[in-house]
Amino acid sequence: VGNHCNAKCGHCYSWKTRRHSDEFLSHDDVDRIIAQLLRLGVKTVNLGGNEPLYTHGPNAADSLLPYIIRSLTAAGIPVGLTTNGVSFVYLAKHHPDELAMLNDIDFSLDSPFQDEHDLNRGGKLYKSTLRAISQAVERGIDCSVITCGMKGNFNVAHLSAFLSLTKHLGCEFRINTLKPLEPALLSQMPTPRQY
Repeated sequence: VGNHCNAKCGHCYSWKTRRHSDEFLSHDDVDRIIAQLLRLGVKTVNLGGNEPLYTHGPNAADSLLPYIIRSLTAAGIPVGLTTNGVSFVYLAKHHPDELAMLNDIDFSLDSPFQDEHDLNRGGKLYKSTLRAISQAVERGIDCSVITCGMKGNFNVAHLSAFLSLTKHLGCEFRINTLKPLEPALLSQMPTPRQY
């Protein structure tokens, strides 16, 4: 839904191509897309990719995310959100009504270990993501930790630590395996043995 993110994840293919994008969704775009979703019989929508808050570049105040959530909810389409935590924090502070409309939230963690996660994200996001998960659980929002399964985190030590962490946090754990869209990411694919 956006063209900006506050992170530069090592496995992300999108930030490398969106650097100078000035294409933004309009209210009319959102309305047209929701009409198409209804016509097609779409039952649920998850907003993710880049960081959903940043529909209009790095200025969160310009975001259409609250409008998108309200509009989908008004259309009777349950809305999920995938975030590194920033969209949750912003909605909790500035748009609590729209936050309450969310059906579920997936919080992205690349590693259950702080140093690895922050290194891959290109910034210190681990602690703020865990705080956001705790706050979502406290609010009664159905949430999970989602990770991109890669060679480095798709092993017994990491998966056991992920399960321990999510049990402690009181949320679910989900894995989407890496889909390398560029040759440089092929070496990060989990091996058949890891699967």
